[in-house]
Amino acid sequence: EYFKEDTPDIIIHLAGLMGARQSTLELYKTFSVNSFGLLNVLEAARLTGVKNIIFFSSLTVHGAHHDNNKKVSENDIYLPTHPYAASKVIAEYILSDYSRSYKINAVILRPTIVVGNLTGEENALNEFTRNAFNDEPIVIYGDGKHKREYISISDLVTAVEKTINYLEKNRDENICETFIISSGEPISMADLAINCVKKIGGGKVEYIDKSTQAFSLMSSVAKAKAQLQWEPEDDVDTMIKDVLSTLKREKNDN
Repeated sequence: EYFKEDTPDIIIHLAGLMGARQSTLELYKTFSVNSFGLLNVLEAARLTGVKNIIFFSSLTVHGAHHDNNKKVSENDIYLPTHPYAASKVIAEYILSDYSRSYKINAVILRPTIVVGNLTGEENALNEFTRNAFNDEPIVIYGDGKHKREYISISDLVTAVEKTINYLEKNRDENICETFIISSGEPISMADLAINCVKKIGGGKVEYIDKSTQAFSLMSSVAKAKAQLQWEPEDDVDTMIKDVLSTLKREKNDN
């Protein structure tokens, strides 16, 4: 009914339930929202003639890589290690089928860990910065050598703007493209924690037994740079600084 009333040129599908740990506790809800919620949006688009969609997937569809030198690209295989990632894999398959069958232009964005939103899903950079700011311990699983990448909200918004431009300029009958969106700057958990302690002057690093989440996941953003003309601008130090500014502002407000 909404699409009939005001048919959009482009749908940006952001809705989803986040969290690897939470997804294992709420399987039905995770797949219902993340996979089949998208199906509902696509069917509404088909029925109302909407021809462009941007879908937020996740870099976690590529799963765990224990080779610290391995950088995944858009063509690497799916290796989901938890229901959240699996729900995104299913959604990507549904989207590609709708694109092919109904001539819908689709762009799948696979962002890495998004930082800066302190009310959203917890992540290491937000958590480590907050702990150092509050002079609390920063807990590292295993030896902390496993590496991850992060992306600022600002860089992610720019990527969406570039994707909209990409779709507006598209002259093909239908496309279905996937782009990894990341800073492209992996950092180990240990180095991230030490960085936070040094820059903020609080907290200390503690190591505990390794968990199933202690794996590396790094990526190449070459395709996004080449086809979307997008470049990440914020490095890890900038992201830590921005989170710290938010924490200070919150403290002053309280």
